[in-house]
Amino acid sequence: MNPMEPSYLKFRVLPSDCDPNFHLNNARYISFMDLGRFNHFGSWQVIKTIFLQHKYLAVIGSLNMTYIKELPPFAVVNLETKIIGWDEKYFYFEQKFRNEKDQLCTIGLARAIFIKSGQGPVPTDTVISHLPYDQQESPPLPEPVMAWKNLLDAKRRHSAE
Repeated sequence: MNPMEPSYLKFRVLPSDCDPNFHLNNARYISFMDLGRFNHFGSWQVIKTIFLQHKYLAVIGSLNMTYIKELPPFAVVNLETKIIGWDEKYFYFEQKFRNEKDQLCTIGLARAIFIKSGQGPVPTDTVISHLPYDQQESPPLPEPVMAWKNLLDAKRRHSAE
């Protein structure tokens, strides 16, 4: 599978996934996103190469969530996960939660870095060289992702003051 193609994960919202407002809890979205990304890695069949052979770890550096429509208890949810691009340090994932009517409920963006324990960050071009994928250059990052990336850079600069 091409890592730029989406992968899908289907689940049901259980009552234990809900907050006092009786809809999917914010923290559970993030847990489901973790599962979606792991499923995505599995769909490329690179878990053995990336995680076991090279001992890289994928670490989330930042998340951005946009909640559009609630997901109530027992809702069937389809989670779409895809890589939308990368830069020299990070991979950018887009994850969309849709209900059983195929309505978009939530969009999550995740910025992930690969690290090797004791050695620090692994450049994205090194990670890509281990993938069964021949495109070495990232597609252009969408405008909202570039704006998010610029915001994260500004926050980092501001916190250093």
